[in-house]
Amino acid sequence: MIYDLLLKGARVVDPHNNMDKITDLAIKSGRIAQVKSEINSAQASKVFDLSGKIIMPGIIDPHVHLSSWIGGSAGYRMMAKVGVITAVDFAGPLEDIINSINVEGVGLNVAVLEAFRPGINLSSNNPSSEEIEKFIQQVLKNGAIGIKILGGHYPLTPEATAKIIEIANNRRAYIAFHVGTTNSKSDLNGFKEAIALAGDKALHIAHINSYCRGLIGNPLDELKEVFSLLEEKDKIVSASYLSPINGTSGKCTGGKPESNVTNNCLRMGQYPPTEEGLYQAIKDGFARVSVSVNKENILLTGIKGVQYWREANTDLTVCFPVNLPQVQFLCASSKDQYGKFLVDALCTDGGGIPRNVTVEKGLLLVKLGAMSLVDFVIKSSLKPAQIFGMINKGHLGEGADADITVLDLERGKAIMGINKGKIIMIEGLLLGERGRLLTTKEGEKEIKSRGIVYDLLYLRKSLLFRERVKRFYQKN
Repeated sequence: MIYDLLLKGARVVDPHNNMDKITDLAIKSGRIAQVKSEINSAQASKVFDLSGKIIMPGIIDPHVHLSSWIGGSAGYRMMAKVGVITAVDFAGPLEDIINSINVEGVGLNVAVLEAFRPGINLSSNNPSSEEIEKFIQQVLKNGAIGIKILGGHYPLTPEATAKIIEIANNRRAYIAFHVGTTNSKSDLNGFKEAIALAGDKALHIAHINSYCRGLIGNPLDELKEVFSLLEEKDKIVSASYLSPINGTSGKCTGGKPESNVTNNCLRMGQYPPTEEGLYQAIKDGFARVSVSVNKENILLTGIKGVQYWREANTDLTVCFPVNLPQVQFLCASSKDQYGKFLVDALCTDGGGIPRNVTVEKGLLLVKLGAMSLVDFVIKSSLKPAQIFGMINKGHLGEGADADITVLDLERGKAIMGINKGKIIMIEGLLLGERGRLLTTKEGEKEIKSRGIVYDLLYLRKSLLFRERVKRFYQKN
């Protein structure tokens, strides 16, 4: 057999298959063909000597933003450059991703959750069960894998929120929640309400670190309470991120920011939750404005930031330095008494928002001894694959998708990205072209008709919906 690609001499870290050793890895027809020592180089069309480097299953970022509404399509390039192979857009609109992935996808895999937005795709913040059912049915048919409740930004009533969780569970549509309702905010109290509203239903709670910012009490005490609630619930999956900045909407209407998260951040910085307050926060450097420069997004502050924000009629993403290092560190590394992570996965909430730091910050934690390299691979690839039912990703067993991220541990960065056997990045140089949409069987017909390259997810096999015992002790 002649392999398409042979990677030689790297340390291969694959927790699912209990592998952590220096060996060779061969790829054929987009799949892992063989993992063993001393594969003959003459058996491969292309060979890379990766001695001293780390091969891991391709990084999966379970929470990003790539749409024109938030993040932007520059996020494809920004993620691929730092070793991401697969990502889940956590708001949509799906139509934006469909329109951009063929042209700007740079070889990445992307799945999409469609967000509920009162006044945009919902009639009100208290929609009927019939309206919710119709919405979910349509987005699944269109190719999304599920839905997200944007409670922290655009809250629904508790009653509507509970109905959405129940209906999504009944439909086996993926369901994620940025906590908050008309009765709560994006804080510890909102998290506690989310747990209560979920009841015995499955739910993905986004960015756990966001609810421990000291808005209710001491941040570490808040986190302790969050951990306690997560340990009690066996149908909650979760993620956290390692960036010091968040991302939210800078859009203002009637002299006030539309997003409750933006208002919370302004209060944390001692600014009034008004358009004038946001103006001053940008001018002072506390708020940063995301703008596109040379096909990637950067953050601006001061007069230049204010200028871009005003020129866009305030409708730009803004970021605030509101994430506490201690909370991020503990969310990433803390385990229960059985040695399982309390927060399931690492994410960035990035994509087009410039905070794609899973490798950069995660490998710093490895160097500091806060987590092992195996732990890092579990949280940045294996567990995200399991969460979404990506059964051929997150591991390097023979027959698995040849999705690979190559790391340089000394430099603390990704130096190569491979998606289904095709090299999409080397040392920051992007080589990939069209992206691939990950959808469900329900959306396959529509996505195929749109001329999009696609693969299927299997949500019934996902960690979110799979039957499991307490703290879901499936094979790592």
